[in-house]
Amino acid sequence: MVVYTVTKTLAVGEVLVTKSTGDVTNSSKNVKVTTTKDTIVLVEYSIDSGTTWLDSPDGTYNVDTTTDQRSPDVPEGIMRVTLGNNNANDTNTVTVTITTTSITSGTITPDDVYRTGGINSSVVPRSDVLTYINRAESEVLLYTGLPLSTVQETREYFGNNKHSLLLDRYPIITLDSLTISSTSITTSRVDVVKETGTIILETNAEATRFTLPTSENPEQHTRNISATYTWGYDPPLQYMLRLAECLAAIMMLTQQTGGTYNDITNYSIGDYSASLGEPWTNINRSVQNLKEEVRQIIANMKKAPAVF
Repeated sequence: MVVYTVTKTLAVGEVLVTKSTGDVTNSSKNVKVTTTKDTIVLVEYSIDSGTTWLDSPDGTYNVDTTTDQRSPDVPEGIMRVTLGNNNANDTNTVTVTITTTSITSGTITPDDVYRTGGINSSVVPRSDVLTYINRAESEVLLYTGLPLSTVQETREYFGNNKHSLLLDRYPIITLDSLTISSTSITTSRVDVVKETGTIILETNAEATRFTLPTSENPEQHTRNISATYTWGYDPPLQYMLRLAECLAAIMMLTQQTGGTYNDITNYSIGDYSASLGEPWTNINRSVQNLKEEVRQIIANMKKAPAVF
C-alpha cells in the first residue's frame, strides 16, 4: 500500500497538488480531505506521465468544514488532487490523504489478460481490457455459481420456527449481522457452517428460533429474517481466475480481429514478393485454443448452484 499525506495552509488563490501516486491502474483509490473552511476538490489523472492532466469523470466537489472521503473514478495513469479555496477572504488548513492499494490477488489484471492473449496494450487499449474483465467476472459467476472475489450481501428470509436456517449463498466467510423480527442477534452466538451456508442459533442467543413471520402466519409472505454476510472464496480458486483470464482474452482477441480488416499481408516489388502471417488465421487459432481451455475448465470443475 502506498499512502501520501499532504498538509498545507492555502493562501488566496493557491492550490494544493499532491504527489503522483504512480500507476494506479487496477488499484483501489481513496481520497480523504479534512478542511476547516470551504474547499473545492478536483481529482485529475494523466496517461502520459504528467504531461497532460484530465479531470476525473466525477468532476469537482465541495468539502464544507468537514472530512470527506471518496473513491474517485480514475480510469488509468497517475493521479493527483488539486484543492482550491472557496472563500478569498479566508486561509484554509487542509489535510489530504491519498491511499492506493494495488490489486495483488482476488481479481485478474489487464496484464494477465494480455499475457494469456499474447498481445499488449498497443493492440487493444487497457481501458477496453478492463471492460472485458468486468464482463468475464460476471460470466464466471454464471458458470460456477461463485463470485471471483468475496461479496457482502444482505438477504431476507422467511422464519421457519427452527434453530437453524439455510442461507442461499455459500460458502460463507463471515456472518456480519443477523436480525430476527425486531431482535438483533449477536453473531458470536450463532454457529456458521461455512461450506453449506447453514446458520444455527446457540442457546445463549437473543432468540433461540428463527420465528415464523407475522405472528407465525406464513401466509402473509412477510420476510422477518435479515442476514448480512460475506461469501465466496478468499483467496479465489485458481481455476476461477484462469477461467476469467481466458474469457476476457477471447473478448480482447475478438476485438483485435475486427481491426485487421485493412492489414496488408502480401508485398510485391518488381519480381520480389513476400508475405506475412495472416492475422485472422493466427488470431482465430488463439481464440479456438482459449475456447477449448474454457470448455475443459468447465467440464472438470465442481459446479456450485448459480444463485443471484
